[in-house]
Amino acid sequence: GQQQQLGCFCDCMKNQCMTLGAGPNKFDCAAACTEGCTQIGQPGQPKDNDFCGF
Repeated sequence: GQQQQLGCFCDCMKNQCMTLGAGPNKFDCAAACTEGCTQIGQPGQPKDNDFCGF
Protein backbone atom coordinates (compact mmCIF):
# COMPACT_ATOMS: atom_id res chain seq x y z
CA GLY A 1 0.00 0.00 0.00
CA GLN A 2 0.94 3.62 -0.34
CA GLN A 3 2.74 4.89 2.74
CA GLN A 4 1.01 7.84 4.32
CA GLN A 5 3.20 10.81 5.14
CA LEU A 6 3.27 11.12 8.91
CA GLY A 7 2.93 14.60 10.28
CA CYS A 8 5.24 15.83 13.01
CA PHE A 9 2.91 14.72 15.80
CA CYS A 10 2.32 11.18 14.56
CA ASP A 11 5.95 10.73 13.60
CA CYS A 12 6.89 11.75 17.13
CA MET A 13 4.30 9.47 18.69
CA LYS A 14 4.98 6.39 16.54
CA ASN A 15 8.72 6.62 16.01
CA GLN A 16 9.97 8.43 19.09
CA CYS A 17 7.93 8.77 22.24
CA MET A 18 5.90 5.56 22.24
CA THR A 19 9.02 3.48 21.58
CA LEU A 20 10.81 4.74 24.70
CA GLY A 21 11.23 2.54 27.74
CA ALA A 22 8.54 0.24 29.10
CA GLY A 23 4.90 1.24 28.88
CA PRO A 24 5.07 4.86 27.74
CA ASN A 25 2.02 6.98 28.54
CA LYS A 26 0.18 8.19 25.43
CA PHE A 27 -1.09 11.28 27.26
CA ASP A 28 2.41 12.29 28.33
CA CYS A 29 3.67 11.54 24.85
CA ALA A 30 0.94 13.59 23.19
CA ALA A 31 1.78 16.58 25.37
CA ALA A 32 5.52 16.24 24.77
CA CYS A 33 5.10 15.72 21.02
CA THR A 34 2.71 18.64 20.68
CA GLU A 35 5.16 20.90 22.51
CA GLY A 36 8.08 19.74 20.40
CA CYS A 37 6.20 20.12 17.11
CA THR A 38 4.79 23.57 17.86
CA GLN A 39 8.29 24.76 18.76
CA ILE A 40 9.37 24.06 15.18
CA GLY A 41 6.22 25.52 13.67
CA GLN A 42 4.44 22.23 13.02
CA PRO A 43 0.92 21.30 14.15
CA GLY A 44 0.65 19.23 17.32
CA GLN A 45 -2.11 16.89 18.43
CA PRO A 46 -5.08 17.36 16.06
CA LYS A 47 -7.77 16.45 18.61
CA ASP A 48 -7.74 15.76 22.33
CA ASN A 49 -8.67 12.12 21.69
CA ASP A 50 -6.32 11.58 18.75
CA PHE A 51 -3.23 9.57 19.68
CA CYS A 52 -2.30 8.35 16.18
CA GLY A 53 -3.67 4.88 16.79
CA PHE A 54 -2.52 4.48 20.38
